[in-house]
Amino acid sequence: MKTVLQFLYCLCLLFITQGLSAQAIYSRYRIVFTDKNGTPYSLDNPGQYLSPRAILRRQRYGIKLDSTDLPIVPRYIDSVLASGQVTLLNHSNWLNQIIIRTTDTAALARIRAFPFVRSGDSIALRMGSSQVGAPGNKFRRESTLQRVIPEGAYRISSLNYGASYNQIHLHNGDFLHNKGLLGQGMVIAMLDGGFSDINTNPAFDSLLLQHRLLGTWNYVYDTSYVFGYHWHGANCLSIIAANLPGQMIGAAPDASFWLMITEDVRSEQPVEEDNWAAGAEKADSAGADIISSSLGYSLFDNPAYNLSYADLNGTTADVSRAASLAVKKGMIVVNAAGNEGETSWKYIITPADGIDVLAVGAVDIHKQIAPFSSYGPTADGRISPVVASVGWNTVLVDTAGVVSEGSGTSYATPNMAGLVACLWQGFPAMSNYQIMAAVEKSADHYTDPGDQIGYGIPDFEAAYDTLLREQQDSLSLQAAAILDSGYLKAFPNPFLTGFTIVCRLPQPGPGVFSLYDTQGRLVYRSSIQTDPGLSYYTVTWGNLDRLPGGVYFLKMDNGPFTRTIKLVKSG
Repeated sequence: MKTVLQFLYCLCLLFITQGLSAQAIYSRYRIVFTDKNGTPYSLDNPGQYLSPRAILRRQRYGIKLDSTDLPIVPRYIDSVLASGQVTLLNHSNWLNQIIIRTTDTAALARIRAFPFVRSGDSIALRMGSSQVGAPGNKFRRESTLQRVIPEGAYRISSLNYGASYNQIHLHNGDFLHNKGLLGQGMVIAMLDGGFSDINTNPAFDSLLLQHRLLGTWNYVYDTSYVFGYHWHGANCLSIIAANLPGQMIGAAPDASFWLMITEDVRSEQPVEEDNWAAGAEKADSAGADIISSSLGYSLFDNPAYNLSYADLNGTTADVSRAASLAVKKGMIVVNAAGNEGETSWKYIITPADGIDVLAVGAVDIHKQIAPFSSYGPTADGRISPVVASVGWNTVLVDTAGVVSEGSGTSYATPNMAGLVACLWQGFPAMSNYQIMAAVEKSADHYTDPGDQIGYGIPDFEAAYDTLLREQQDSLSLQAAAILDSGYLKAFPNPFLTGFTIVCRLPQPGPGVFSLYDTQGRLVYRSSIQTDPGLSYYTVTWGNLDRLPGGVYFLKMDNGPFTRTIKLVKSG
């Protein structure tokens, strides 16, 4: 019976695909512009087009603004929209292009003739609400969910993980959680095909009640509503954000989120790459720290758009170019490697080939490589997947609120993204490249990477220790400068989730540090004792993410000696 049903299913897909080919009515086009000449925007005034948090990220990590940050020239867009029956769907400042919908051939001819238009290629067929394309890579080969019965509460750590303990502990992620690093103040943007029922799922009660869902957008239907369409994104979100003590705790249960639908679950067309690029750019402008994307592309409904292995070089596919730019803007992009390991394709899929993208392969809790996990390297010889996480029988919460398990690199990705968020929370002064380097170096195959596992399974306790040593080395250099020029410094400044104080205490007795707001109200205070053997001291204050944004004053009292400096809290 199963064989007959499979045959009928394939036959239906064949008829549908042939019908679409016969129609061949394209409605969505990628319009690429030649330049940004005459733009009314300026690199000297990024507040016109970037959020304060995004600007802070660039300042903190020394990232220079460039022409890719500038918005598209408005008159270019206006000219396109005035050409006929044309609707603007989305845009990418980074790639200097817009996506339009039209079937007006005269308008297309006029648009392509503009001197400031480099190209205007079709990227998607017109799809009616009842039409469905061929399956493409749409969450392909991900297993059906199986209900999980937690075998017991794990109280050996600070959290009662329930069934998710093993996938956290495999990476020593519970080490971070025991230090209070649960993702507080970190913003994760998730790009997916739908987030069904998360607004009613008890696994996400704390996320919603604490207002940590910062925003949503649906690039497929041009609406802010994302709580339907597909279960895939909801499952992925649960792996990071679920908070059901004794049943399941996610990898970063206190993180904040942007949820964006970029994937059209009805079809597989290149426009979804452009949706992804728009979502990544939105994540940057909103100040997200991490992008978690369990999406990828190689085959499309129209084979003319299919990618070859040679295209997996990080610079050919639009989605890979966007992912690479997202990393250059200071974010960490965590993306699924793909589930093609047992197919004739075999290789990773875009944007896992993006330059410096943290592509994730799948293992089980016993460190066995999942046979479906895609192979690298990239076409230009870079290691990808870069690391591996639990994506084979991963514990998650389904859309009914039931603790279940499923398999796919889609599920390895959010587990890794959540733990990376917790690690970065502990070292806010470190750049995305420093965080990724520490994660890679901690992995169990770092000295002998493989095509299916990359550098292997990261150990976040080891990564934490690496970053701690680097931070101490940096503090030593900064302290030497302080000994020459002053007594008190705090960094990063502006700060987001916390800061580190470096100081001298010239007098015997305790050093008392007090943080005041502009009204003179005490916000936080701590103290340390002097040690004759120390020439300088460091004090780290964390978990200040809920402090309102604005100006604060840090005062140090050490006997008769006092010193005060100004700090700025962003956000």
